[in-house]
Amino acid sequence: MASSSTRLVALILGYGKGVGSAVAQKLKSEGLSVAVAGRSIDSDDVRNEGYLPVTVDLADAEAIPKAFEQVERELGPAALVLYNAYSLRSPQPADPLSLPFSDFLHGLSVTGVNAYVAAQQSLKGFDKLPSDVPKAFIVNGNVLPFIDPIEPFLSLGLGKKAARDIVQVAADAYGPAGKRFYFAYQVSPDGQGIAGETQKYWDLQAHADTFYSLWKQSEQGNWHVKFEQGGKLHVLQ
Repeated sequence: MASSSTRLVALILGYGKGVGSAVAQKLKSEGLSVAVAGRSIDSDDVRNEGYLPVTVDLADAEAIPKAFEQVERELGPAALVLYNAYSLRSPQPADPLSLPFSDFLHGLSVTGVNAYVAAQQSLKGFDKLPSDVPKAFIVNGNVLPFIDPIEPFLSLGLGKKAARDIVQVAADAYGPAGKRFYFAYQVSPDGQGIAGETQKYWDLQAHADTFYSLWKQSEQGNWHVKFEQGGKLHVLQ
């Protein structure tokens, strides 16, 4: 594990009261210094919870490196980066091309394309850390990249597909050197996405525990990770 003189830092991009909050609490309890980033961050509340607030619009690719610079300046390079951002803007029912292009592009950028910039910045930070510090970039994904398109979720699904592909090629290229990349998400016991009737299985703590465990892994392993309620890993088919 890391030298006692190395501060272990985590950055959550796309912080909110759901997964982001659960993961931040878990990481803080495990001794990491946590920075949380988003467009509408309540700095006072975040600081009261013990986190570094970082205000950034993740639709703006040029703003993302500045967020990483702030974290490195105030805490140090992030050893764990969670990309938890998404934007869902849906077209009119039965009219998939009715969504304005600006809204379509916004969803695509926030959800996945701009994860490319975040992955680049994460890698730069990983290179500044000692070799014995665990390093991982994790996208909080979903099943959309692995199923047929769903009309209301077209831009969301394409964004997640972009993030998936970014993770896959990065894991192959950098994972063997200890700079690891994952596309991880919760599924129901039968491996389906969490929505509608399966929403009863939604487990914030499972997200937090799984993401922390992925960061602690000593080897890359599979970049595609599915987990169930309680944190049990789901066998990939």
